[in-house]
Amino acid sequence: MTTTGMTAKELLARLERHYIKPGDDMPGGMFMPEVALNGRRADALYVGFFASRGKRLVGHEIKVARSDWLHELDQPAKAEEWEQHCHSWYVVAPSTEIVRPEELPEGWGLLLPGKSRTRLDVKVKAAVHDERNPSWEATHALVQKADSLRMSATNEARRRAAEKAYADLNERVEREIARRTGTDHLQARIDTLQGLVDQLSTSLGLTIRAGDTAWSETEVTAQFVGDSFKRWLAVDRASDEFLRGYQIRSIRNAREHLQEAEKAIELLKIA
Repeated sequence: MTTTGMTAKELLARLERHYIKPGDDMPGGMFMPEVALNGRRADALYVGFFASRGKRLVGHEIKVARSDWLHELDQPAKAEEWEQHCHSWYVVAPSTEIVRPEELPEGWGLLLPGKSRTRLDVKVKAAVHDERNPSWEATHALVQKADSLRMSATNEARRRAAEKAYADLNERVEREIARRTGTDHLQARIDTLQGLVDQLSTSLGLTIRAGDTAWSETEVTAQFVGDSFKRWLAVDRASDEFLRGYQIRSIRNAREHLQEAEKAIELLKIA
């Protein structure tokens, strides 16, 4: 795309990079787009914080169409609402095809895109009016805009933090799902089961084989172990039941013998 075909949004982004280096935490100034004052709006304002950076308020009007610029020249009061409070005033345009240097009002400057992707070319340097001081209304508009930008930045930071937290959580969930369903989890289960089989083989003193056939006296099949254990449980339960029945019968017989002995003692007392 040629610079002549740039949109106002693209030109505004270039203007911000002209003053504020991307990623710079201490840029030495503040860039504020679309600042309103008494119903009029400056397309962009830059406030320098330090003398080394130009401790001044610089205003900007962005023009991307020739007709818009000519209309601006016919209504000078539109820009004067902010221009009178600024130490310098610039028109920002894609090229001199849109804004011709000789058409600029006295003292206005002209910024154009150049070869640099971060800086604009100063085609016409604006006059500097150090004697100007922003009115209370202008200062209030600046503070209000700064606070609005602060809130927007805070909300954006929160949104990004929430998105990152959600992305991190989703990644952890996916990793856990992969772990539980992946080969590592299956191998862990296999190792656990093999350990149990080895413990059982050691306890029995026999090798437990898969399949239906054991080929030596020291080998048994898993099916044989299962069936044998079931039979052992059945015998164990039957033994418990038999012992419980035997104990009950023994107690009953003892009671009967005791009762007979008590009767015999009573007869002896009578005699």
